[in-house]
Amino acid sequence: MGRHEQPKVHRGWVAAIVVVVAAAVITAVALLIIRPGSGTEGAAQRGTSDPSAAPVVSDPEESDPGNSVPGATGTTGTDAASPPAVPSVPSVPSGSGTSTGAPAPSPTPTSSVSTSGSPSTAPSTTAPSTTAPSTTAPPTSEPPATTPPATPPATCTSVGTVRIATTTGFAPVVRAAAEDACVDLALTVVDTSDGARLLRNGTVDAWIPDSRERAAALGVAAATGARSMAGSPVVLAAAPALASSLNSSGSSWASLLDPAAHAGTTLQIQSPATSGTATDIAGRLTGLATADTGDGYSGVGVASAVLKTARPVDAGRVIPDGHLRVTEQRLLNSPRGPLGVVVKTAEGVPALAYPWMNLRPSSPATAALQQSLLGAAGDKARAAAGFTKPGTKEIDLPGVGRMAVLPPLDAVTLTNARSLTDKAWPLDVLTVVDVSGSMGDKGDGTPTPLATARAAGEALPAALPVGSRMGLWIFGNQLDAPRDWIERVPLTTLDPAGTATLQDSLARAEVLPTGTAFYNTLVDAYAAARDSARPGARTVLAVMTDGRNEDVDGGQDLDGTVAALQAARDPERPVTLVLLAFGDADLDALGRLADAVDGTVMTVDSADQIAGVLLTAAR
Repeated sequence: MGRHEQPKVHRGWVAAIVVVVAAAVITAVALLIIRPGSGTEGAAQRGTSDPSAAPVVSDPEESDPGNSVPGATGTTGTDAASPPAVPSVPSVPSGSGTSTGAPAPSPTPTSSVSTSGSPSTAPSTTAPSTTAPSTTAPPTSEPPATTPPATPPATCTSVGTVRIATTTGFAPVVRAAAEDACVDLALTVVDTSDGARLLRNGTVDAWIPDSRERAAALGVAAATGARSMAGSPVVLAAAPALASSLNSSGSSWASLLDPAAHAGTTLQIQSPATSGTATDIAGRLTGLATADTGDGYSGVGVASAVLKTARPVDAGRVIPDGHLRVTEQRLLNSPRGPLGVVVKTAEGVPALAYPWMNLRPSSPATAALQQSLLGAAGDKARAAAGFTKPGTKEIDLPGVGRMAVLPPLDAVTLTNARSLTDKAWPLDVLTVVDVSGSMGDKGDGTPTPLATARAAGEALPAALPVGSRMGLWIFGNQLDAPRDWIERVPLTTLDPAGTATLQDSLARAEVLPTGTAFYNTLVDAYAAARDSARPGARTVLAVMTDGRNEDVDGGQDLDGTVAALQAARDPERPVTLVLLAFGDADLDALGRLADAVDGTVMTVDSADQIAGVLLTAAR
């Protein structure tokens, strides 16, 4: 029996050893399959997605080291707005393998999306709102989505957690850089200026918006001085037939200022809700118009009239025949094929800068992430997503060849441009026009002050943001006793009927043989504008006069008027006072009146100037 039992015992041990070895092999294989960075979860951390969902992009480091845009080569220079270099950080181990970057983004940006590049089991949560919204245009989209921190690959030793807010299109680049830098990334995707609120209240450590124009929600100086993490060239594009015609005959950004140059075409512009493109182009057109007119306010007025005709558009749609579109070049490529063809512009192409905005000192983790974004991993991820390196000076675009990248907007132009694209805030403009004898013919052959005021009032509806209202008063002395003014048109919506009524009334305004009860009228008009204030709009009182009080029936003096204006102020119903002075106006008196309510005084001599002054002062 013993001899029969010994073999049984031996076979049992063999079986046990076989089971243990098999289990170990299976476990090792499973670990290889699901190790971080190689499976679905790893793809989510890196920001990658199903390759079939986006076009294949060649590796720029293998095919063309200078390549910054898929299919285009670029020359990189120094970012003029770059601050001192990123502070050094402790050496950290590399991630699991070389980062593959991210595929080209969907051409239809959204303002609230999952921050993972592929399906993830981690739930999304809404970023908490602990402060009042920014005073810039309020977000029109869903609240930003935030993902829990993505853990670095197992081969990394995490240097800490970084909370970043950035756009839909740039999120994959940040993910790739975070993996390379071995940081835990908590990413909030936000395409609006709401990123400024998240940064102010400490919800995020840094905000990378799509442009300095959008970053200006934190202040123009901060936006223009921030270091750029990427560029996104902005182009003029059209359907193939129109693009071919324009490329043969030659085109330019300046041609957009001339309605005759593109007669029969419709101008589209990438929606301001999801891109800083509109604001950047507003600045470019303002600069061109200023150079043409010789006056900054006139430049704002001319550019505003052009932009008012442009239709905001979803950049993910094919450009129809007969349409010109201003859009980021990277969004012309879609999984379905090209959405349009680039039109070569003589001046070159602007590029949106993606600035790194932070309000607090950088931690080692945030510094490591920024370093990675500016290093080789960032270069590779930027190229894959269609962005250029910071400081790129020239690019080669398919079909049009090498083009210069225009320098960024200066602080003044950027400020003016924002006044043209802050479309979420309509203006309610009560226009008060002096019709006293001093506004008439000066005998020197120049347009009368009243003629200029009339022309400005007629042009304003085309320049004001959508949803604005305008009203019209005329004033002199005892025009409607005991009042010195007459309300010709109450505040009315600028639809075709309202605009026609306003312009007809302006056309009939004539100089009257009367004095100028300016002080009394100003106090009454300020109170009327204040009382008409409505939520969601900015109230502007625009008074056009030669600025000399000639009230033959007495009335308030200058000191009394200053006191009355100060007493009429209501912080809950603010009014922007703009005094537009003609000829030999009493600028000292006008200055005291404007200062009483933090208003503006401007000497003007053209209708375009008046539109520009109102648009910039209303900010």
